[in-house]
Amino acid sequence: MSGVIDTAYRVFAGPPPESLYICTCCGLSAEQQVKLRSRPVRDYTRADLDAWFSSAAADPYPVAAWTHVLPRLLEALVFGAVHPLEPTQFLSRAPVANTYWNASQQQVLDQILHWYLTVSDWPDGITLDDVVVLFERGGWDLDDLLAQVLALPEARFLSVLTDRWLHPEAMRRAPRHSMTTFYQSKDLRARLFDIIQAHPAESAPCVRAIAICDALDQHVN
Repeated sequence: MSGVIDTAYRVFAGPPPESLYICTCCGLSAEQQVKLRSRPVRDYTRADLDAWFSSAAADPYPVAAWTHVLPRLLEALVFGAVHPLEPTQFLSRAPVANTYWNASQQQVLDQILHWYLTVSDWPDGITLDDVVVLFERGGWDLDDLLAQVLALPEARFLSVLTDRWLHPEAMRRAPRHSMTTFYQSKDLRARLFDIIQAHPAESAPCVRAIAICDALDQHVN
């Protein structure tokens, strides 16, 4: 992913914004913000990002400020960062997937989304619900996100559903946001049934798919 991150810094490059548009009374002071804007965004530390997250911001957040911080946020996300207060808010300060990006910028964003869904080792405690809602709040279309989940390679598909529905701690959590509809959907069951039918009854994929179906029957109303 290092090449994609390098590309993100290149396609979102520009002069620092006149302001970070965050409150100086309940977050980063004016002096701290000046120092932050004087540094290359790639040098922002995780602590810098946490302070930015924790500071009240203009709403709507100006595109110039968001564009400036975005590549560093994407890099941090790829390397396991989470929002200090709520994981699904990581990309929600301004819509990431939006019509004002050019083709090169949108391509990078979609590459990172695809990698995060299909390859990334998500931070501890982060489940499929969190990831889908994170990117939905970042501006991606929910139906497209769920279609990408359904199209995941079999091993990854079973893995993310196992982490969500076969781990006791995760099972106790109600589905986030509109994920209940997805977990009740015929399309999800059809994908699980296809896996069951494609493998011998005692095989690991078949056993896991059956267990996921049973957990969905028990926990999703």
